[in-house]
Amino acid sequence: MKTMMHAGASHHTWKIALGACLAFGFMLRAAAADKHERLIGLYDVAVHFQDPAIDWQQVSDAFVQQLLADDGGGGCIKVAYLPQRFLGNQTPQSHVGFDGTAGLDYVIFGDLYKDDQGFRMEAYMVTGKSRLTVLKTVLPAFTDPKEAGWKAKMAALNLRSDAKGSRSLADCIFDFEKKQRAARPRDVAIAPEFKVDGQDSVTKMKAGESRKFSLSLIDCDGVPLEGAEVTMEVAQGIVKPATVTIQGGGTGEFTYEAPKEDCDVQVRAAFPYFRGSEHPGMPSEVRFVEIQVGKVAAWNGTITYRLAGSATGRNDNGNTYPSQLDETATYIGVFKPDSSGEAAPAWRVVSGDATAKINDDLMEVSQGGSQRTANTGRDSVNLPAGSFRLVFAEDGSSYSIEFGQVMFKMQYTIYEVDEPQTVWQEASELHWFVPPLTIKDIPMPKEGESLKGSRKVAVPVNLVGIVVPVDSVISWNFEPIKAASPGKR
Repeated sequence: MKTMMHAGASHHTWKIALGACLAFGFMLRAAAADKHERLIGLYDVAVHFQDPAIDWQQVSDAFVQQLLADDGGGGCIKVAYLPQRFLGNQTPQSHVGFDGTAGLDYVIFGDLYKDDQGFRMEAYMVTGKSRLTVLKTVLPAFTDPKEAGWKAKMAALNLRSDAKGSRSLADCIFDFEKKQRAARPRDVAIAPEFKVDGQDSVTKMKAGESRKFSLSLIDCDGVPLEGAEVTMEVAQGIVKPATVTIQGGGTGEFTYEAPKEDCDVQVRAAFPYFRGSEHPGMPSEVRFVEIQVGKVAAWNGTITYRLAGSATGRNDNGNTYPSQLDETATYIGVFKPDSSGEAAPAWRVVSGDATAKINDDLMEVSQGGSQRTANTGRDSVNLPAGSFRLVFAEDGSSYSIEFGQVMFKMQYTIYEVDEPQTVWQEASELHWFVPPLTIKDIPMPKEGESLKGSRKVAVPVNLVGIVVPVDSVISWNFEPIKAASPGKR
């Protein structure tokens, strides 16, 4: 392609044309809101000589009428003539230089010259910014000035024709811009379709969580914009990479790492591109991913132990007896974040002590050949501060529960009954301990759901010096208490 400068019409029209073009230029920059639209400056034919037999107005009208007969096309490119040359202008409109037409995508004009061979009609379409030649036609010389109007019409028609016939101006521009895109794949596109995963919804993430997002960039003709560069920006958290290079399938991806604090953020993905006409794409291809970052402020937690099985106990007086245990202990507490360890955030009982309740069945005791009945009079549980912890995996895929040692204590009285009276009774206490236990790698539920589950374990219960394994089912349910959103920042 060659760069062509056109001098314009005679000197006396210079100032008028320049003022008009500048005024149009401001309007044009605001008017190009459709990325498919191309603004075409349509100008008169410049007659470069004085000849009373040549009516410039008639020549220009014929030229412009033929151009306006084009339907403008559709699809990837839509043609809009601005400023549209009005038929019957009293003063020729002249494109007078770079400043006057820089706001246009393309400029179309005609030139009529006279030399010793006769008259010569030429027509051009150039880019509005740098005057790069896009279309050009030069008609054979003619000698009859009466043919000037007809030749102007033919020049306008031939400008958008090739060996296969007449084409729409939109198709001509489309072919030109495809070549420009091929030459500069990094930042030139025609009318791209830009999509980012999560752009139409709010993505919820945990504080400190990292997540991958995909994006796609396909031009209006279905061509993947391989090599195009998408810039990423975010005010809080970290987005990597800062520039995403589109791959062969028209796709790319980035990773967003949420900050440690609660916030609402926008990840901005932008493809700042140029059209083939050398103008920036308008509107720019910008997409936003709305992300709500929030860790749970606290959990309402319920932990239940159920011990069920046979064991042989020994009281404080040294007497031993078999017993059937069926004990349920429930702990209720509010769990809040621990201050230790950012990589694996921990959560503890907020008060250090949870409330507990033990429910137990009647204990049948057989000793010395006599039938005795043991009834519990009072139950209690010792729960040291920080006995339970929730620990979340760094990648957010699982969690663990750490159970500290728990001591059960029952005060009871054993009665030996010889109907109709009690002939013997003994009051004592029974203790047993559930040692520390950790249940690891529990899969995390969906965002916002409670943490719940159960696990059957054989717990070695220490019945005052005698350790016996007792089947135990430990169940848990933690309901999230969401932190109040501080609002967008």
